Amino acid sequence: MKNIELNNHDGIKNMRLRQLINNKNIRSTYVVFSRKAVLLTIFSCSFYTQAQDLVISAGKSGSISTPTNATINLSPPANRTAYLDWGYALFYGLRIAGASTGIGGYDCLNYSSNFTTTSDGVWGYKLGNDVVMTFDGEMKGTVTYTGGSKSQRSTFSSSTGYVGWNNSTVPTFCAGYSALQLAGPTVTISNSGTNTSSFQGSIGIYAGPNAAVGTYTTPTVELIQAIDGSASGYYASKMLSVAGTVRVVPELVCSVNAPPTIDFGTVNIQGLGSGVLLAHKNQNLILNCTGDSGLTQTMTVEFNGDYEGGYFGRLSVSNTTGQLLGYIRARYLNDSGTCSADATNEVTFDKSKPRTTQAKAGQVVVPITWSLCTNGSGLYGEGSAQATASVTWE
Repeated sequence: MKNIELNNHDGIKNMRLRQLINNKNIRSTYVVFSRKAVLLTIFSCSFYTQAQDLVISAGKSGSISTPTNATINLSPPANRTAYLDWGYALFYGLRIAGASTGIGGYDCLNYSSNFTTTSDGVWGYKLGNDVVMTFDGEMKGTVTYTGGSKSQRSTFSSSTGYVGWNNSTVPTFCAGYSALQLAGPTVTISNSGTNTSSFQGSIGIYAGPNAAVGTYTTPTVELIQAIDGSASGYYASKMLSVAGTVRVVPELVCSVNAPPTIDFGTVNIQGLGSGVLLAHKNQNLILNCTGDSGLTQTMTVEFNGDYEGGYFGRLSVSNTTGQLLGYIRARYLNDSGTCSADATNEVTFDKSKPRTTQAKAGQVVVPITWSLCTNGSGLYGEGSAQATASVTWE
């Protein structure tokens, strides 16, 4: 990691922000990020992504249009008698169009034949080689009948591939342990509106590292509920995700331009106390990316440098003997200068407040205002400060 140097000459004058490469001052350079951090040198980074209404990078996941909570309330007529197939009064589960099988007259998803794990261990419904639709969360079902009620909860996870129905681990999204089993061949089901099924969680798309460039089809996903274990029973469904397509596209390549020099000009500190603004400059980090117009990536910018005491928002300016001549504040804004703290927009030099931004094809500007301030020491002469900028992404 290379450094950014702030040089001061003759009474904190002619302040310059310079990038040091191999201990040599240069007037301009490019800052380009790798997958780990920004480097003060020239090279490029890249990632490839998948798009569907959402776009994700390889090895990452993204949510598709899905309610976090969906509920079905289904009531039969008064004193409806449930004729129980296999002893079940209520079915509930997920239905995936084109992948579900008939269970007791209803289409329910069979877990074992349609699900897989990607090359890096993410579990889900297979859309293609190393591309899956993921499910995380829980479903619940409750049936009310004469003499009582019964509830059941099911959970599932894309990270573990675990599907559990109450205390059972039978791997199926419908039928078996995703139905409510009641004692006796028949019961009278209440019409009080308490026969409920619900889904709470998320549905997403994940492209593993071996996903091929191309277009993949995503199916319709529904929450279903059926009172009675027969095809003549009462049935309802609620849409969780609509059908669509997902594109896996080539890499997005990005570079960052850092300001070659920040020159505060000549400043006079005579007779000034602490916290007085001497000069300010608006100098931005500029991110340039080329690639598919649908790609979006979350980038994080943070700075690390020497600061005085616990004032991590004040970059120290010192002379060659280590005496502090002043300090610099920075804010993620194009604004006037200030020597006061800004809890919302302040650049911290201990990496405690990283700034996130969304990068996509084209240019993204990260605005920064740099402010040179007095510290009340009354010292003058040549001074400098250093800060290291890092850019990372998820």
